[in-house]
Amino acid sequence: MTSARRTWATKRLDELVSGQTILPPVIQTLRLGGLGEWGVGWIKKRWHPDADVLNVDGSLFGGYIAALADQAMAFAAMTVVPADSVFRTTNLSVNFIRVGRAHPLVIEAVVVAQTRQ
Repeated sequence: MTSARRTWATKRLDELVSGQTILPPVIQTLRLGGLGEWGVGWIKKRWHPDADVLNVDGSLFGGYIAALADQAMAFAAMTVVPADSVFRTTNLSVNFIRVGRAHPLVIEAVVVAQTRQ
């Protein structure tokens, strides 16, 4: 962790990185995995696709890719969310430029703007 003010969210991020917490049921069911590392305004994780989440041709289901993106964005938001605040995804857009194959991924998310709301 990069020096950050300790909040409920940064505490949770530290627990995720250390593996000292049980992942929520939805994360377990979808096999999204935890978190590799984080600092103020960014996160990074490695993810290895499981055969159970692939299409018959070995490609990744688009909705699954969106779920990974949503999780990464949530982790990144947690690095900067004020201690007295919570957040939810209200809009998510994913554009595909090619078919995603079942390869290990390095997923990074960066906070590019932060508002009071």
